[in-house]
Order: sequence, then C-alpha cells, then structure tokens
Amino acid sequence: MKTQETQSPESMFIQLGNILTEMEWPHRVSTPKMTYSIDHTFFGDDMPLYITILHPTVIVATISTYPCNCPLDRISSCAELISLINWGLPSGNFEVHMKTGSIRFRDSVNFDGTSIDDTVIVNMLESSHYNINYYAYAIYDFIFKNKSPQESLKSTKGG
Repeated sequence: MKTQETQSPESMFIQLGNILTEMEWPHRVSTPKMTYSIDHTFFGDDMPLYITILHPTVIVATISTYPCNCPLDRISSCAELISLINWGLPSGNFEVHMKTGSIRFRDSVNFDGTSIDDTVIVNMLESSHYNINYYAYAIYDFIFKNKSPQESLKSTKGG
C-alpha cells in the first residue's frame, strides 16, 4: 500500500484556498480560522457553504445551513422529508435539528495521516454544491408552500 506524507492542518488549509481559487469560487476566510466561506444563495438569501478542517482529527468537511427553519409544528414531517432526501444520496447528508428546525447539509472526508488529494476535495465540493441546489426546491416547497414531504420531493430539479 502506497503511503503519503502527512500534511499539517495549516498546509491543508492553504491548499484548500488554492483549490477554491482554481475552481474560481468566490470565497473568504471565516471566523474561526481554518474555515472558508463560499458565497452561495438560497432564493435570494445568503446561504454560504463552509469548508473547514475539524480537529483533532484531520477531517475536511463541508457544511451549509439553509437560511430558513422548518416550522416546529411540522418538525416530524420535516424529518420525514430529510429521510426521503437522504435515502440513496451517494455522499453527504441532510439534517434537521428537532428543537430549532434548522436544516443543513454536511459532507466530510478524513485525511488524518495523509495529505489532501485535490481531486477528492473538488469532487466533494461539487457534490455538496449540487446536492444543496438540487434539493433546494423540495425544502423551499415544504417550508413555504406547506407541501407534504412526498409532494415536496417532486419539486426537485429532476422531480
């Protein structure tokens, strides 16, 4: 098995910035450090996609929280929608916080003991971006048009 040289979190962070620049995705360093914020919107509202390095393990994660919450009186139905979306999702997952209604998408890759592979990062970013956008209509229709989970899922770009 081929081994790679372990990379420090600091050098990984610099490499992530270089990858984002090469992809021509507008981004900036967010607080806390070791996080990049990538510009993204959800029906006109800011919805940045964050890419960060989680410690103490070296996990590169993408996280994006939708700017609107699920109404708490529909939280069980929202959990059903999220479960339907996640079923068969090839990477990453959607989550709903059962006490606040906050909805987010997460994905991650563990690079502990190795170095970042640019292709893996690009694929993860593009997959995260695609999933967030693809299911945006379903989430929007559930929250703002009061559709059922099944009807909302039909609102996806491919539905």
